[in-house]
Amino acid sequence: GSPVRSGPTATVGSPAIITANAGTAQTDTVNQILPVNPQVRVADKFNNPIQGVPLTFQVMGSNGTVLPATAIQTLANGTAAVTSWRLGTTSGTSRDTLTATATGTGITGNPIRFVASALAGPPTQIAVWTGNNQQAITGNSVSTAPTGMYGHLYGGSGGRQ
Repeated sequence: GSPVRSGPTATVGSPAIITANAGTAQTDTVNQILPVNPQVRVADKFNNPIQGVPLTFQVMGSNGTVLPATAIQTLANGTAAVTSWRLGTTSGTSRDTLTATATGTGITGNPIRFVASALAGPPTQIAVWTGNNQQAITGNSVSTAPTGMYGHLYGGSGGRQ
């Protein structure tokens, strides 16, 4: 019969590094879903992608949400992505944080942090700040310049003018 030939076979090593692949440093309005879904890549020490690594994505430091809320596994290319990340309802620079944690020990970069900024929504409330209930003769200024304050739907202050 035919000779049987056998050659070396290679297998992927254990998870050694996790990196952010997409969705870092985003900005949107409070309570909105960010346009780019955060994605990570898990590889072995030779940068080979690893399939089947369980990852948990969790929102930290805000009342935002992430889907799915349960663990997901990396694909054949070593990547895993959430289906959505909704910002919290408080505006601020780098206020919303999402972590991605791979199951395993000794994984460089684990957990990965994604940070996003939330802008205040359009004004939905207005109130007098100073200078209310004053009287002046026509053509003269009041003693305290009137100012107002506005806020957005979720109670954050938009500022004074």
